[in-house]
Amino acid sequence: MRPEDVNAVMAIWLQGNLQAHPFVAPSYWMDNMQGVREAILVAEVWVCDEGGIIGFIGMVDDYVAGLFVCDTARRQGVGTALLVRAKERHDRLSLHVYRKNTVAVDFYHHASFRTEATGVDGNTGEEEFGMTWRR
Repeated sequence: MRPEDVNAVMAIWLQGNLQAHPFVAPSYWMDNMQGVREAILVAEVWVCDEGGIIGFIGMVDDYVAGLFVCDTARRQGVGTALLVRAKERHDRLSLHVYRKNTVAVDFYHHASFRTEATGVDGNTGEEEFGMTWRR
């Protein structure tokens, strides 16, 4: 990601969270935008650019901090390609995903991630899974 890509990445992040997490108040995502913007600028972020950014994956060491694809490009292999890129560079990946986000849970299971823990996100009160992939 180039610094000038951050606005496009943030737009995808917000849209994705609002669509995938209707069980979380929209104000939660809006209230956290500035902090996420700052984190994205220092994280390792790879984008998929097809004449415009259509998806991204953000990594902090071996942790997948976020994987988002714009709604018009979903189910076309963009998320899988971004995840493959991360797997090429890491022997282990971990992430957290809300239990109610069944599309994402299924996506990660299909990508060979295993649920290794359950817990509750202290910020939202929502149950989440800790998932891990190992080479």
